[in-house]
Amino acid sequence: MIGAILQRHRTAAACAAPLALGVLPARLSCLLFAMALATAAGAQSPRGQQPDTAIVGPHVIEQTNALRSRHGLTAVEPDANLAEAAQKFAEFMARTERYGHEADTRRPADRAAAEGYEHCMVAENIAYVFSSSGFTSEQLASRLVAGWWQSPGHRENMLLAPATHTGFGVAQSERSTRYYAVQLFARPRSASTRFEVANRTDTPIRYEVDGEAFDLAIKVTRTHTRCTDATLRILWPSEIDGTTGVRPHNGARYVVARDRSGRISFQTN
Repeated sequence: MIGAILQRHRTAAACAAPLALGVLPARLSCLLFAMALATAAGAQSPRGQQPDTAIVGPHVIEQTNALRSRHGLTAVEPDANLAEAAQKFAEFMARTERYGHEADTRRPADRAAAEGYEHCMVAENIAYVFSSSGFTSEQLASRLVAGWWQSPGHRENMLLAPATHTGFGVAQSERSTRYYAVQLFARPRSASTRFEVANRTDTPIRYEVDGEAFDLAIKVTRTHTRCTDATLRILWPSEIDGTTGVRPHNGARYVVARDRSGRISFQTN
């Protein structure tokens, strides 16, 4: 009879070094969880049916995208670099029986970067499963997806709206016969939104990006980089047009300046 063990852990540090002022908050970079499904405590699983691990990944991605579609989200596309990072980490855990997001002393984003994926966001689900009767390829994929989906933290990763790419890896331990699995979700740095805010008035201004406030001195320009869509709002001077907020687009320059009448205005260049 298959039982379940569930572990969840978050990390407060960012999974990637900052890209620029205003980079994606750590809460999106570090949505990290772990899960394990196991047989009754202390049981060891003899080898039963053997799945074809090469086709488990496509099944997992297909099922994950079906769940995303059901929630109005776009599909995540498989990425070779993320798949390599996921597979190597799954093999490491299977070989060493060390389990955790930093089992190899690196973070998920570090492993993705090491395989050449330039990211602005990385999230990871990990799991191990075993059964005395073994698994078919479809059963193993379904067990992993169902287990992740039933956990609020893992489900949050699966439904990350900014994610555009995914990678999956799975490996079996020779010692315990457990299958260790890794699922990565990511968004490339090239998909980041980069914009500038410039103060061309004779007075300091105050504004916020996604609720984070910034002061901008006279004749100063600040650059922001966001992994996802952002909201820009001018807080002071309060009479500026556009204080209700705008959605910055990549490459835009937002200028606060005085017009010929002396009135302060908010412009897009």
